[in-house]
Amino acid sequence: MKAKLETLKWHLLIILGILFLSAFIFRQYIFDGYYFLSKIFMTDLLRANLPTYYQLYDSIASGGNFWSWKMGIGTSMFTHADVYFDPFTYIVFIFGRNFIPNMMIWLFVIKLLAEGLSFFSYISYFKIEKRACGIAAIIYAFSGYSLIMGNNFALGTILVYAPIIFLGIEKWLDTGKIKTLILGLFLTCIYSYYFFYVVGLLSAIYLCVRLHQRKEKLLQKLIKLAVIGIIVILLSAFSLLPQIELTLSSSRTGSGKDAVFGINLFIPQIKALVTAVIRSLSNDILGNINSTSYIGYSYEGHDFFQMSCYSSAFFIILITQFFHYEKDKIKHCILIFSIVAIITIFPIFPFIFNAFSTINARWMFMISILECLGIGFSIDSIIKNGRIHRASLLTGIILSDLIIFFGIILLSIDGSNTFLQLNIYMVLGYKYILAIIFLYIIFCVIIFLQNIRDKKNRTLSITILIIILLFIDEGINYYQCYGSKDSICKYSEADKTSYEDTSAKIVRDIKANDESLYRINKTFDSVYDDNGIPSENDAMVQGYFGLKNYNSLNNNNYITFLQKLGIYVALPSMQNYYKENKIPPEYVVGNTLNYIDGVGDRYHVMSYLGVKYCITNKKTTLPKFFKHKAKKNKSLLYYENLNAYPIAFSNKDIMSFEEFQTLSNNDKDYALLQYTIIDNIHTTNSILDKDEKKVSDYAQKKQSDFELLSFKEDRIKFNIHIEEDSKYLSTTIPYDKNWNIYIDGRKVKSCKLNIALLGAEITPGHHCIELRYIPRNFYLGILVSIISAFTVLFVYIIINRKKQTT
Repeated sequence: MKAKLETLKWHLLIILGILFLSAFIFRQYIFDGYYFLSKIFMTDLLRANLPTYYQLYDSIASGGNFWSWKMGIGTSMFTHADVYFDPFTYIVFIFGRNFIPNMMIWLFVIKLLAEGLSFFSYISYFKIEKRACGIAAIIYAFSGYSLIMGNNFALGTILVYAPIIFLGIEKWLDTGKIKTLILGLFLTCIYSYYFFYVVGLLSAIYLCVRLHQRKEKLLQKLIKLAVIGIIVILLSAFSLLPQIELTLSSSRTGSGKDAVFGINLFIPQIKALVTAVIRSLSNDILGNINSTSYIGYSYEGHDFFQMSCYSSAFFIILITQFFHYEKDKIKHCILIFSIVAIITIFPIFPFIFNAFSTINARWMFMISILECLGIGFSIDSIIKNGRIHRASLLTGIILSDLIIFFGIILLSIDGSNTFLQLNIYMVLGYKYILAIIFLYIIFCVIIFLQNIRDKKNRTLSITILIIILLFIDEGINYYQCYGSKDSICKYSEADKTSYEDTSAKIVRDIKANDESLYRINKTFDSVYDDNGIPSENDAMVQGYFGLKNYNSLNNNNYITFLQKLGIYVALPSMQNYYKENKIPPEYVVGNTLNYIDGVGDRYHVMSYLGVKYCITNKKTTLPKFFKHKAKKNKSLLYYENLNAYPIAFSNKDIMSFEEFQTLSNNDKDYALLQYTIIDNIHTTNSILDKDEKKVSDYAQKKQSDFELLSFKEDRIKFNIHIEEDSKYLSTTIPYDKNWNIYIDGRKVKSCKLNIALLGAEITPGHHCIELRYIPRNFYLGILVSIISAFTVLFVYIIINRKKQTT
């Protein structure tokens, strides 16, 4: 009972410490009313996370659905499974839709609390001083990975789960119990298969190091760890299977790798290690993208988010204390530091950590864990010995200064600039001087404290001083990130940072006056970051069906559809580069496929895809079949497309995909309107009718043949008339094998038509059609998870009974 009360006391102290630091660091968002968003530093929160939260909320409010029409022209909701299966996500929904932006800062703070408590449970297992555990836990919550990488909420949750996993390994090694380990791995697996893979590799390395330290056999434990991993995968199948299905079919992951295996992966990158070491002392000691140039090195270039290794400016000073008092543990520390250095220097290891596809430093949350462990053990040594060793303190100060000084010189030598050109005084000069002053003051104060004879008072004084200094250090370190005026987002239409702009009002008016099924195209975006990159996700927030999307797992068939039409799927600012260098759209690969920017000025393609309304912020000449509607303000116009196709229709004429590919982009647009494009047949010299009056008549006929009966995003019912000689039902839904088509109550086989869209064979006449999206792998995963859970439970009961009988 006493131990539980002591633990509860420290939990409360950690919560208070994190809340105190949060109030200081995030004061602009907590007290001044700004949303926890940014055009620069936290751009993904504004352009990706916030739209995803709105879409998920709307989905839940409508009863739930597995397919979304608000991402591109449609895709599976499981593209954002990392958000849906992250329990912290639902914090933003507590006060309803209108308060989602307000709640994002509280989501972050609550996650910091969970990180601190999770790490406290882990480090406490090592039986060190509770004061040291508490300080280390707070520092962990405010580590660089947590506040720099972790402000992309999809990346930060691993900081909560990783300590649970490593605590589980420790309990397993000591007691043989695996419940904690399975829990940590399960939570990670359902939230992110990527981090499950990464933490699996790190767990294997962690286990090897711990077994080496304990002088125990390795192979048997590694095999058991692999078995535990397989069990977790089976238990997580309901989340894992649909995610893997999407990843394997993704155009981004399937079109090519960002890095290719070769000799370059084995060339040491000393600057990567130097950057990591320097940034372990301060996140922006090498510059900050909010206010200065950034001179740090990373695997993917000058990326401020990579290698966010900060724990405390006093890490090296504290670790030298540990080395002095715990000399017998130095060899273990050297082993750990060597492993981390090797993994950091050689790109082959980050390449492996990223499933042999790219190179980045997202695995470096492990460095935060190791640094905070080092801080905790160091403070424990100081408290137990009742004093800070003066010579070791001086050694730590000198070593920190030398690392910064010579590290910056090394980073400056790259052939493109000089040390002077870096304007080093502006980058870190004032911080460096302040740091030196702080260190000397600390040194003098500690010399004075050493003269306190009573060990208890001396220990208490030193502990309080360390806490104060660490809190000051944390607060100063994040000022440029969260405390400066450059870091805030005004969330306004004028600043291009608000989805709730005039276009949102137009969308609401359209939806209020037209309840039919249609898409809306905006020629602009409501939100842009400071690099001019558009959100592409307006539809997810404003609740309309559009053409654009920013997503790491964009629908592969929509991408194929656009590329085969000669439309670029790429970062808008890069599209001119591709055109100027005559790079065909289908040759664009990698992470630039995250950006679907619509169909440009291909108005017949808009008609084909069912774009009934077009909103524009500039005067432009649209085709005559776009009817101008009333102005909503001085800058925005909107038009109704009289030629918009319904979601389903039929064409009696057929064109082979091979012939379609020989057409010009303009002719391809007409071909889509008049023909069913089919692969593996042969046609030549098909006749295209380019008379706009006849094209309009053709669209009117399609509209009159279609009658919507009911609509839910993953279930659509309609009546349709299929004209004579027509053989195929065409839809403007991207092909997905999980779409089930029922014609007059009878399920029929779906097929891929019109490049990459959903269709089916059909007979002429009147039909009642129902489309249902049923994610088979999700339901298969549920079955696998249930069977696995019962099997694990059964085995657990059998083992327990055997133990009781023996």
